[in-house]
Formats: sequence, C-alpha cells, structure tokens
Amino acid sequence: MLSWYRFDSSNSTILAAARVVEVVVVVVVVVEVVIVVLKVVVYCSIIVVVVVVVVAVAAVVVVVVVVVVVVVVVVVVVVVVVVVVVVGAAVVVVVQDKLR
Repeated sequence: MLSWYRFDSSNSTILAAARVVEVVVVVVVVVEVVIVVLKVVVYCSIIVVVVVVVVAVAAVVVVVVVVVVVVVVVVVVVVVVVVVVVVGAAVVVVVQDKLR
C-alpha cells in the first residue's frame, strides 16, 4: 500500500506516534478498568442498601408482631380475670342466698 515509503527505524516521528498510541491505549484500558470498578462499587452499594432496608422492615414487622401478641395476651388475661371475678361474685351471692 505504501510501497513508496521505506520504513526507517530511526524515524523519530513514527516512534513518537507509536508511543502516543501506546499511551492512549493504556489510558483507555485504565479508564475502562476504573469504570468497571465503579460499576461494581455502585452495584454493591445498591445491594447493601437493599439488604439494610429489608432488615429494617423485617425488624419493624417483628416489633409490630411482638406488640400485637403482648396486647392480645394482656386482653386475654384481663378478660379471664374479669370472668373469674364475676363468676366468683355470683357464686358468693348464690351461696349466701342458700345459707340464709
């Protein structure tokens, strides 16, 4: 193609151009590696945020369930105590009526 041009290894312009191309290639490769590393960091950060949010939501759900269970237990205990007191009072009234 360039048969009219005879390559001379002492031609400093060609060597300088080759070095420039080499530097450009190295810079492009480094930039690509940095971009890949940044993508990995961003994706890992997103995964960490999602995991933290899921754990926080799970903790809130656990707290709500515990509160609901405690409220139900307290209500059941109060109902049982009221029923025992009412039934006991009725038994006392009936026994006193029988004894009179």
